[in-house]
Amino acid sequence: WQDHRNLIWVGTDKGVCRFDGKNFEVFTTEDGLLDNTINCIFQDAKLNLWFGTPRGACRLNNLDGKFEIFSEKQGITGAINSGLKDKQNQIWLTSDEGVYVLQDDVLKEKILPQNGLAGDFINCILQDANANIWFGGNLGVSKITNRRFMILDAPNGLLKNTPVTATVEDKKGKVWIGTNNHLLSYENKKIGIEKSDISVRSLFLDSKNTLWIGTIGDGVFQLK
Repeated sequence: WQDHRNLIWVGTDKGVCRFDGKNFEVFTTEDGLLDNTINCIFQDAKLNLWFGTPRGACRLNNLDGKFEIFSEKQGITGAINSGLKDKQNQIWLTSDEGVYVLQDDVLKEKILPQNGLAGDFINCILQDANANIWFGGNLGVSKITNRRFMILDAPNGLLKNTPVTATVEDKKGKVWIGTNNHLLSYENKKIGIEKSDISVRSLFLDSKNTLWIGTIGDGVFQLK
């Protein structure tokens, strides 16, 4: 993750590393980090950095440089796998026990499969250009549009009960979906198969609208 000061933050299983272009500095539980294993990193509207860990989330306060914990005491349990700040400045945290929504540092809502999620283990989250929230989980993809949930399906049932590992939206509004077997795309309310026999681990869109695909066992691909 690159923050507002152009510092690079890298999550590892031994803490989080900060790189200023010359030197690395490592932060661990000894510095106030909740857990040394970092699953995700993102930044909020106040330029605080959030870190998802196996035991909840923690936030690095942009003003005083101190870590703040968000876990069982705040009603957040389980591993935090991904997160984002939405257009209303709410914080969304996905976990292996559903999705948590925080507003002004208070837990506002916990979203579960009975609310419309495709499973309770959510790996990734995306807010698209139209403010829809997408969730990729171990049982497929769901999204919220105007507070209404929809579970997406794909040709031949490819998304039914299929682990979704990554999502990203390109500059043309196409949403890319990575699974453990395929790279899919969503456009004009239809899901298409872009590439088969590929286990997608991560998706990244660069400034030139090039899609980078990190895989398990097959290296890195580019789609332009």
